[in-house]
Amino acid sequence: MSKENEQSNGQTQTRLGRFTSLISTIVSRSDLANRAGLTFEGKRDLYKELGYLRVLNYVEYDERYQRGGIASRIVDAFPMATWRNPPIVTVKGQEEFEEVWNELALRLKLFHYLERVDRLAGIGRYAVLFLGVSGARDPKTPIQKVSGPENVLFLSTFSEINACVKTLEKEPTNSRFGLPSAYDMKFLGGVSVDTRELNKVVHASRVIHVADGVLEDDIFGSSRLKKVWNYLDDLEKVIGGASEAVWRTVDRGIQFDLDKDLELTPEDEEDFSDEIEEYFLGFKRYIKTKGITTKVLGSDVPNPSGPVESIIGLISGTTGIPQRILMGSERGELSSGQDERNFNSRVRERQLSFAEPVILRPLLDRLISINALPEPKNEINIKWPDLAVITDKELADIAARAGQAIANVSAQAKNGMIVVPARLFAERWLGIPPDEFDAAVKQDDMLIEAPAGDVSPEPVQEPKDNG
Repeated sequence: MSKENEQSNGQTQTRLGRFTSLISTIVSRSDLANRAGLTFEGKRDLYKELGYLRVLNYVEYDERYQRGGIASRIVDAFPMATWRNPPIVTVKGQEEFEEVWNELALRLKLFHYLERVDRLAGIGRYAVLFLGVSGARDPKTPIQKVSGPENVLFLSTFSEINACVKTLEKEPTNSRFGLPSAYDMKFLGGVSVDTRELNKVVHASRVIHVADGVLEDDIFGSSRLKKVWNYLDDLEKVIGGASEAVWRTVDRGIQFDLDKDLELTPEDEEDFSDEIEEYFLGFKRYIKTKGITTKVLGSDVPNPSGPVESIIGLISGTTGIPQRILMGSERGELSSGQDERNFNSRVRERQLSFAEPVILRPLLDRLISINALPEPKNEINIKWPDLAVITDKELADIAARAGQAIANVSAQAKNGMIVVPARLFAERWLGIPPDEFDAAVKQDDMLIEAPAGDVSPEPVQEPKDNG
C-alpha cells in the first residue's frame, strides 16, 4: 500500500472516530446531566431540594437572557468588549483588498452583525451568520461565485432554535466530515405570523457557524449561562424572597386591645370595624379608641446585601467578568484599574483565540471563495486595536512621573554621572521613539544656536479701544 493511501485511510479513520465521538458525547452528556446534584450514592438529590433545573434547553436560556438583567450582562459583556473597536484587516502590498473590504464592511454593517452573532452564540449552544447573495433562488444548493462585492446583499443572524442542524456531512473523505451540511432555518422566527413559507433548508456554505466553549466537537458549544445557572437561581431566590419579606413585614399592622370592662354591642363592633377599615384604606387618619389600647406591631426590613454580594462574587469568578464590570462602574472603584486590566487581558485572549479564528477569518475565507473579495496575494493580517483607554488622571500621573524621571537623569548628567544614555532612557522608559527624540534634540540645538532676535517672542498686540 502506498504512503498516500495509508495517509488517506488514516484521515478517514480519524474522521470516523470524530463522528462516533460526537454521537457518544451527546449521549454521555445527557446521562451526566441526569446525575448532577446526586449525593450519598444517589439517596439525596440536591437539585430537587434546591429547585434547580437538571436539564436546560434554549428556551430557558433565552427567557432568562431576555428578562434577567445579570444574565444578559453575562452573555453580552465579552462580545461587546471584543467588537467595540473593530480590527483592521490588511494585505501587504495590496491596497485594493483593503479598500474593497472596508467598503463592504461599512455597507453591510459587518461588525455590528459579528457582535450580534457572537452574543447569540452565548445564549444557546451556537448561532449562525447567514450571507444573503444575489441570484440565490434555492438556498439548499451550495453558494456560488458572484461577480463582485456588490452582489453580497445582506447579513443576518440566527439563533440555535431558528437555525437547527438538519444533516451532517457523512462522507469521511470530505474535509467537513461530521460538521453540518444543511440547516432548517426560520427566516422570521421572531414574528408572530404564519411563516411556514419562509422556513428554508439552507446549505452550510451559506452560513458561518459560530459555537463558543466547544470541547469535544465543533458544532455544539455551551451557553454562557450554563455554569452560573444555579447561582442565578439563588440570586432570584434571595432578591425575590427579600422583596416578599419587605412587603410582608415593613408594616405588620396594629393590635387593638379592648379594656376588660368594656362591653360592645354588635352595632358597636360593626362601627369599630368600619373605622378600622376606613383608616387602613386611607379615608381618614384617626380612630376613636375609648376603652381601646392600640399597639403598632412595628417592622423588620431584611437586608439581603450579604448573600447577594456572595452570589455575585461566585458569578464573577465563574465567568471571569470582574464585579465592577458586571454590576457597573459604581462597584469596586478601589480596584477598578486592576479589574480593567484583567478584563482587557481576557478580552484580548478571546479576540485572538475565538473571535478571529472562529468568526472573522472563516467569513473572510468565504467571501474570498465566492469572489466577493479579491484573492489576497499575501497573508491576511488582522490587527486588533489596543483595548486600554487612558483617562485624564492617568495621563497626568504618567506625565508627572516622566517629568520626575527626566529631572533625575538631568541631575545625574550635570554631576557627570550618566548611568543611562538619554536616547536609550527616552526610548525604553518613556516610550519616545528614537526618531522623535532625535528631532526634539535637533530642535533644542537650533534654538540654542539661533541669534537672540530670531527666537524673540511675538509682540503682544494691545487691545483696540472701541470707545
